[in-house]
Amino acid sequence: MINKKELCNNYKIPSIQVVRALAFIGIFMMHCGVGKLGAWGVSIFIILSGFLMTYTYYNKDINCSFKDNVKFSINKIKKIYLLHIFMTIVAFILTLPFDLNENIILFFMNIFLLQCWLPDPSVYFSMNGVSWYLSLSLILYFVFPYILKFIKKIKSIKQTFLISLGCYIIQCLIGVILYYLDVDSEYVKWLTYICPLFRIVDFIIGACFGYIFINKKNDIKKSIATILEIITIIIICVSYYFYIKEIGFFGSAYFKYNMLFTISSLLLIYLFANNQGIVTKILTCKPLIYLGNISGYAFLTHQIIFLYIIKRYFFEGC
Repeated sequence: MINKKELCNNYKIPSIQVVRALAFIGIFMMHCGVGKLGAWGVSIFIILSGFLMTYTYYNKDINCSFKDNVKFSINKIKKIYLLHIFMTIVAFILTLPFDLNENIILFFMNIFLLQCWLPDPSVYFSMNGVSWYLSLSLILYFVFPYILKFIKKIKSIKQTFLISLGCYIIQCLIGVILYYLDVDSEYVKWLTYICPLFRIVDFIIGACFGYIFINKKNDIKKSIATILEIITIIIICVSYYFYIKEIGFFGSAYFKYNMLFTISSLLLIYLFANNQGIVTKILTCKPLIYLGNISGYAFLTHQIIFLYIIKRYFFEGC
């Protein structure tokens, strides 16, 4: 059996890339006007990021200070940052007919990845709209060394699970409070979907489950894993139904952009990481693994290529 503690520094999990690919497909389809799996895909990305960061760095020594964390976060995004700058320039050129002064401000906010901090969709979705996620990722990578340092002190799977559960309950309680205070839904969307201070909690939950995955004693048996995969698919379908139909509290803006998909995202990531179930075996194929490997680049480019260029100049021009 693979010793995860020994191999987590250099052993990649191909089946996890499939989850990343599925999340990207959900987001891409939403931006193409097919389905509404964008919020689910984003939850997958954030929780998976925390999961893999712990899996990758658990046995590595990472300096933990403000200066070191800044360097760490910059190093994590530097491979994709040049593409971000290029796509922001393209978006700026494509939006030139609009208010130039406003676009210049938005341009520099995007270049310096500040857009996710303002609760205004014309800001956080400006230019290359999907780059708000890179703005968020910069913050998540900055806090990760602190999170890892804390997780390493825990030494107990049960305690780690309870911390994850506590984090999720806190998010849900905030959603309930916002619901009864009748806070504007547009602001709630920013807070629960975009705001780094809120999404750090999802990242922590993913990091905790990365710790559980590394330290658990036994793999899930194939038959049990398959049953859990089927249950997970059912949960995803039910959650999606609540989302599109906006049923009750769970389908309201106070819950559906984040907490509605947390449980199914965790289950999917954990089961695919174990790679024991039939669904995982079927979906772990080269095309999806490849798409997962390039999903970061595809994510940053797909919206401008499709919405600004293909849709505007080909479909609308017909």
